[in-house]
Amino acid sequence: MGEAVDAALRALRHRDRTAAQIDEHLAACGFDEEVREETLVTLMRTGVVDDARYAEGRASTSAASAPSSRAKRSSATARA
Repeated sequence: MGEAVDAALRALRHRDRTAAQIDEHLAACGFDEEVREETLVTLMRTGVVDDARYAEGRASTSAASAPSSRAKRSSATARA
């Protein structure tokens, strides 16, 4: 399982990922289902993989990059 954890940690090095994304990554690396499941349980138990944290991060990033209602109205008015 150590190799699977290492592979998962490499995938997490640059950005947060969901448990499903890590599972897909480990499957693509050739790890069998039992090893993937044990690895994910370990990573979730220790807080390394946290789908709720991932979702919160995505939501805040989307909200921060979305144009505000005022900016949308201003842009629409300028085009009219």
